[in-house]
Amino acid sequence: MHQDVAPMNLLIDPETQRVLLLDFDWAACGQKNLLEGRDDTTGVVFTLYEIITGDGSFANIPHWERKMDRVQNLTEWPCKPT
Repeated sequence: MHQDVAPMNLLIDPETQRVLLLDFDWAACGQKNLLEGRDDTTGVVFTLYEIITGDGSFANIPHWERKMDRVQNLTEWPCKPT
């Protein structure tokens, strides 16, 4: 498990448009070094929200306090201007 999925750890190859996940300092294999609240599913949900909306306010919430419901239950995700 990566445990730190965030916009700052993503890189897009401009030639292929492939998304690369970087920075595996927090990575864990199995239960060893697995940190509470750092699951990749939650990380992806918050990362997609931040990329789509440009709203980085959830980044200030510690990982162990992040609940996907906060983002998934929003009635609207305002898109950031392009």
